[in-house]
Amino acid sequence: MRGTDIVGRVLESDGSTAGDVGLWLLRGRADDLRYADLGSEKEVTAWARSDASGGFRFPRVLPGTWVITPKPVGEIAGTPHLVVVEHATGSAAAKAGKGL
Repeated sequence: MRGTDIVGRVLESDGSTAGDVGLWLLRGRADDLRYADLGSEKEVTAWARSDASGGFRFPRVLPGTWVITPKPVGEIAGTPHLVVVEHATGSAAAKAGKGL
């Protein structure tokens, strides 16, 4: 299966890296960047977890518009980020914010 690897880093609100953070990849639209809640889990296309230095990877993502967001913890939602994958192969850089 072909696809683009989305690689990036999870950051705290102060800019420091955040390790061991669960991440969700959801289909997105440029006009609909919303915060995910636990009810959004049924829309999740892929899951990842940041490593000790905050790094993460979603392998083989198909072209389209995607939202990367930290998995909500209780009622606390992380900052979502829009990523557009334009090519069927290669890599795309992204970041995800852990805090609001």
